[in-house]
Amino acid sequence: MSYVYQTSNPAEASLVESFFAQKDFSVRQNIVAAIYGMPSYEVIVDGVVDEQLQTDLRNWLNQQIESEPINEDADEELVLQPDKRFSVFTSLFYFGLAELFLNLGYPLIYRWSGSLFNGFGLKFFSYLVASLFLVIVCRKTYAKDIRSFFGIHPASIRAFITWGIVGVLWSLVRIGLLYWFPNYFPGVLGHKVTVPAIFLLVLNEFLFRGFLLQALEDSCSRTKAVLLSGVIFGFSHFSFPWTYQVLLVSLGILLGISRVSTKSIFVPIFTHVIGSLGLMLFLSH
Repeated sequence: MSYVYQTSNPAEASLVESFFAQKDFSVRQNIVAAIYGMPSYEVIVDGVVDEQLQTDLRNWLNQQIESEPINEDADEELVLQPDKRFSVFTSLFYFGLAELFLNLGYPLIYRWSGSLFNGFGLKFFSYLVASLFLVIVCRKTYAKDIRSFFGIHPASIRAFITWGIVGVLWSLVRIGLLYWFPNYFPGVLGHKVTVPAIFLLVLNEFLFRGFLLQALEDSCSRTKAVLLSGVIFGFSHFSFPWTYQVLLVSLGILLGISRVSTKSIFVPIFTHVIGSLGLMLFLSH
């Protein structure tokens, strides 16, 4: 069993780590996010942490930190929360449910709503419901911090410029393959990029790089999580021939790298939009 202690105070995180190290617990500290320039730290403790140990930790921290006592009005509140992590199975299970709804829910919603939704409205509503479902799973079942888990915080201007250039280069590669090898990459022609499509692309990134990649990283190494999420991304947009899947898998891996390297969901969204806009301009001429 593992428990996690989260704080934005590095000195407090070090104190918690020291407390459990003195008691021979296996303990490690990570920087999990950088929200508006302020890092968030987590201390992960492996072992059984009972209520008495929680109380001892709370009292010890209150003695060490001269500022306001920690949880002084919450006698029964745990200082550490159980560290609930996604497994590969649960990651794919919850993501599969969301994808199943996206692919099979269209006709059901259309039959129920009649003319309430047009094509774009139906897709938007379906993506919104699927995204909300994953947010609820993360928050209620796994006690995740939503902003940190989904990467809802800004990245540096340098990161946007760097990955924007990557998006342009990917767009040029896609256009080149379309121009010189049309028989091997016919699927490129079938994917017209419009403003509503770009809007849906944002929600698509929220599912793949926001949820799936991070959920897989709970139980896999970062490299495996990026590769597996990239493969799933490519084949979830299945199109003939198989050479087109190679292109999409490569894109999924690139977007995954942008997500883990910047810790911000806005960077893969920006990269994907830039790449898609390049193709849209090419197809419009």
